[in-house]
Amino acid sequence: MKKAFTLIELLIAISILGIIASFIIVQMIGAANAAKDAKRKADVDIIKNALIQYRSENYTKGSIQPATCEIGTNCTNFDSDIQAFLESLPKDPNGTSYTYRSADGTDCSITAILSDGSAYTYDCQTEVATFGDSTNGVCGITSASSLTSSTPGLCTQGVPVLFAGSGPWTWTCSGTDGGSNDTCLAFVQMVCSTSSSDCTGDAVEVLRMSDIAGGHAELPGQTNYTQKVCCTGPEIGNSCSATKNAIILKLYSATNAHVEQNNLSNYASNACLSTGDTFDAACSYASDCSSVGPEYQCLGSISDTTNAHAGGCSDAFATKVCCNIY
Repeated sequence: MKKAFTLIELLIAISILGIIASFIIVQMIGAANAAKDAKRKADVDIIKNALIQYRSENYTKGSIQPATCEIGTNCTNFDSDIQAFLESLPKDPNGTSYTYRSADGTDCSITAILSDGSAYTYDCQTEVATFGDSTNGVCGITSASSLTSSTPGLCTQGVPVLFAGSGPWTWTCSGTDGGSNDTCLAFVQMVCSTSSSDCTGDAVEVLRMSDIAGGHAELPGQTNYTQKVCCTGPEIGNSCSATKNAIILKLYSATNAHVEQNNLSNYASNACLSTGDTFDAACSYASDCSSVGPEYQCLGSISDTTNAHAGGCSDAFATKVCCNIY
């Protein structure tokens, strides 16, 4: 008589079979997802190539379609424009559509959502496909748009781009899903440098120093020292009585002075950075102005928080004087 399996042996065998089956199922799902993701990326590339062909043959027509829509579903103009360069409009393996986004039809993105929920996005401006974050995604208005005035609060996250001069400026940003969650900050750039000559062009003198390697300072307009901190940017001035201004440094006296940080109260003479009604100003101190914010510009350096000497940004002291307009 053959010995029968005990209940415990049967349960163990069933458990082992279950584990093996689960492993096989997971592997099959992973393989299926990988195959779907490969198709999604290939589809985005197909749409991309059709778009490139369309633009090369119709470059005088301008925009395609300013919209956020689903390709093959409700992107009426975009679909008809690229249809001639495709056998058929690709669909997601799960039957859904790929997303097209553009604020004005000149800059755009094409996005597929992968199995893990991340985005695979083609950026029409850079002509590069990336995972997760896109570059130059649509944000408020399309990136690279021309702005003739400052647009504070255009965006609050993402990667800001510096603006130089008095406009018009251009801007760009980056964010998730090729633009749907993109928010960026448009800001102007103030450019400052130290010169032994008078400030030229639109540059405004905001401080004078005896030596860029370290020395005393004086207020702008004084005539004892030759090293001038000159700044350019929209609406920049050096008036401490302006409605919008920031104290760059406090000086012991108007000339031949030690300096201190603007949050102290030992000295009474203020060197200021002022702006018009469109902008505001701020100044701070750090070992690296970029750590305060990418828009902050180094105006000089100081040897201590108070009773300090002043010098150039790269030639004197570790603590930098960092200011910006916004």
